[in-house]
Amino acid sequence: MWYLQFMENYRTDITVVNVNLFNVPWYIMQLKNGYPFGVNNLFMMLTDKEIYSLRPVYWKEKEMEIPVKNDPLNKSGKIQWLMKPTIEDKAIRVQDTMLVQVLKSNNWDRPVYFSTTVNNMNKIGLDDYLALEGLVYKLNTHKGTIDPENLFTNLTSVYTYEGLRDKHIAYVDDITRLYQNYRDSFVALASEYDKVGNKVKVKEVLNTMNEKLPETLLPCTNNKLLNKSDSLYNKNL
Repeated sequence: MWYLQFMENYRTDITVVNVNLFNVPWYIMQLKNGYPFGVNNLFMMLTDKEIYSLRPVYWKEKEMEIPVKNDPLNKSGKIQWLMKPTIEDKAIRVQDTMLVQVLKSNNWDRPVYFSTTVNNMNKIGLDDYLALEGLVYKLNTHKGTIDPENLFTNLTSVYTYEGLRDKHIAYVDDITRLYQNYRDSFVALASEYDKVGNKVKVKEVLNTMNEKLPETLLPCTNNKLLNKSDSLYNKNL
């Protein structure tokens, strides 16, 4: 993603954040003051001096909240989540502090997404407000773990899956593992349609998955996922 932005000038309207590097001052300073695409610098209320003094903070499990803007699906006017310690049940990391700070200062002016590969601990307890949209989760102003419409569009019309036809990916385990995330999203979407009894959509989603991600090009290495897919298909015949 960094290469595409810095060298190809692709999607320069996005600020890419490495949450693990969010622990070190030089990276935080770069995002605040030196990101190449100046209009996209993260909004931060911290001074440079405060950034350099950031340290892990002693922390007990605590309920956090951020106000939301005009969301009819959120009557309380705020999102609330339980933020737990991330360091030996005693403290939170600098990256946790920074994530909360950025979310608050952003004030919903720009959409926030987490990659599906982000460790659960790095989501600081926001899971109830993260909606799956494909290879990313979008942070919403209301609860809901899947956005069926956006997810269906991304899986069937946006993603191209062209890389599967590159014979070299078979030699790179990391790439083949990452491709399984597409299958995860297809099965999650099929499960969502199954919950509301939409058999037509369940079969459409699973058939599309098998068309886009054929076993001949990408064998399913997750038995649990494979069993779930087979179960959904047989149930909705």
